[in-house]
Amino acid sequence: MCASACYYAASPADAIYADPNAIIGSIGVRMDHWDVSGIMDRLGVANEPLTAGARKASLDPTASD
Repeated sequence: MCASACYYAASPADAIYADPNAIIGSIGVRMDHWDVSGIMDRLGVANEPLTAGARKASLDPTASD
């Protein structure tokens, strides 16, 4: 199996080879981040994510930071 971390580890290589029966995944995955903080401020709505570490909510579109 070869997923995102495997491709990251192999990225310095000149070529990456895989058997036709290999399980390959997570290539070209994308994620959108919608910044809705402005409208949340105008509406007076606040979000306070409770996390177990710094940057755990960094992609939360309602987070103030």
